[in-house]
Amino acid sequence: MIRIDRVLSAGIDPILQGLADTIAVGLGFEHTLACFRPSELPTAAYAASTGTSEAMTLRMLAFVNAEMSMNRERQDRGTDDSERLEFWPPRSCFHDGRTMQLLGASLRDDTGRVLGGFSGLAEPGKRFDATTVELRRQLGWLATQLFTAHRQRISVELDLVQANRDKTELRELVARDALTGLVNGKVFAERAEQWLRSTDTPSLFYLLDIDRFREVNALFGHRFGDTYLVTVARALSDAAGEGALVGRIGGDEFAVICPLKQVTSDAVDRMLGSVTNAILRRAAGLGHPELGRVSIGADVVPGRVQGFSEVFDKADSALYAAKEQGRGRHCLFDARRNRRFSDREISRRFIADSDEGRVVPYFQPVFDLATGRCTGLEVLARWLDPEKGALSPDAFNAVFDDRDLAEVLTRNMVSQSLEAYADLLAREGGAGCRPILALNLTTFDLLKREFVFDLQTELARVAVPWSSLVIEVTERVVMGEKSGQVFRNLSEMRRRGARIALDDFGTGHGGLRHLSDWPLDVLKIDRSFVRALAEHAGSRDRVVFDAILLMARKFGFGVVAEGVETAAQLAALREIGCPHGQGYLLGAPVAAEDLDTVCTPRDLQALSAPAPARGAR
Repeated sequence: MIRIDRVLSAGIDPILQGLADTIAVGLGFEHTLACFRPSELPTAAYAASTGTSEAMTLRMLAFVNAEMSMNRERQDRGTDDSERLEFWPPRSCFHDGRTMQLLGASLRDDTGRVLGGFSGLAEPGKRFDATTVELRRQLGWLATQLFTAHRQRISVELDLVQANRDKTELRELVARDALTGLVNGKVFAERAEQWLRSTDTPSLFYLLDIDRFREVNALFGHRFGDTYLVTVARALSDAAGEGALVGRIGGDEFAVICPLKQVTSDAVDRMLGSVTNAILRRAAGLGHPELGRVSIGADVVPGRVQGFSEVFDKADSALYAAKEQGRGRHCLFDARRNRRFSDREISRRFIADSDEGRVVPYFQPVFDLATGRCTGLEVLARWLDPEKGALSPDAFNAVFDDRDLAEVLTRNMVSQSLEAYADLLAREGGAGCRPILALNLTTFDLLKREFVFDLQTELARVAVPWSSLVIEVTERVVMGEKSGQVFRNLSEMRRRGARIALDDFGTGHGGLRHLSDWPLDVLKIDRSFVRALAEHAGSRDRVVFDAILLMARKFGFGVVAEGVETAAQLAALREIGCPHGQGYLLGAPVAAEDLDTVCTPRDLQALSAPAPARGAR
């Protein structure tokens, strides 16, 4: 058989070959050809022949195509000669040293539609007789049945091909995360397991979390959050490199496994650094400069391993260590420095320990830097670990990234701290120490419509007025719109008598823009400015601090300098005229049972005096 598809190629098709053989036997031709030509094609699409001469087959094919084309032209001109359309004039030809003739006719179905044609090589003088006419009719019927069966077979084959394609596409669709297009967590785990068991070359496996994603999602809405996720996913896929497997394994969690050409810490640092930089660059296009920060925990896999879970746990521990270091960092797993608990383990333990009273408030005093009197108490969460002691929030960052856990923490801190504060006021009496209580709130707290009502209930329970509260929020919290729930809750608490403090001022991206139109009363200057003020006296840091104090006075804001830890820092703050300070030099955070100690006024003169030189008497 010969199939013509722009290029002539040889092959066998049982349908057409059977038809050609039937023609040869029925008409007594030495060499026959049968072809199938769909009406929309200019030449035959399929052809089959008997005999061994390819040259003769091509000549006969040309003869059939030419006659069928002439018939079509006659039909188009309206000069249809039915006999001429059925049987074609013979043509002389030379074959195997003999003069022969080519005879041919069209093949039609029962409706008269042309299916194709056939041609045969015959001795000179042979003609189509009545028997031939009847045979041609029967051949037309046979051709109809054969071509119909052929079409049905092709249709079934095409359906099977499409079904297999659909099955493959469906399987791939199920394997993909619908939002980012990356493989989902289940498929990633399966493919990573196969990767680790089958490769003998080193690999790098790392987990990536978007820092503060839940806050961003809450502030700017889920649609923006989805756009943020897609942006990070695309940047990560591009940066991970060729041959890497990248998956989204959770809400804002991604995982990557890729070949590692150089098994050195420097090579890993460069690779992970390029990933973080790529994400930062891509996220910059979203219009919020605080976005794009991620934490990464990685593990180097030297070769083939049997278990994916062990590699995952190592990377998870490294991710926890990266977050402990301040977020926006990457960390490589090191067994010698491996933390006992990962974020997932912390989340599992937190509720139980909260119920058992091991998550408690500590109180750090704020002092008037002119009089040394305690004017405020900041509530700080501490997790009492049996082995490690009182853990600060940096040790359980995962709690603040989970809406439910963050709300449990706030609820416990508010309830316990208000009770301890009310007891302090009762012991001190009307003429004693009456510091203001400062509560740290998260974005999740301020997004709750009922939060102010809940806080009002707690205040009434312990008979503490709103005027005794300072609500501390970070610059990240006030990045939202003035029409949002955060703004409304802050405004309502301020209307009821609480003061609003902007914590860690100067380290974020939204503070200056929001000073004029957000409900604020106090600026808490970040410790980095306090440290720079003492270390670089007379430098630009002094000018920056002066400008902050001047701006605060113009706005009518109170000011608290955070992180006062040395005599030099205290002296510099008093010299520059900073009204309030807070830090370990003035007073470390204390438990509720030690609150009485914070009411003792501080001797600021002695605390700010330089330490005597070594050997001095």
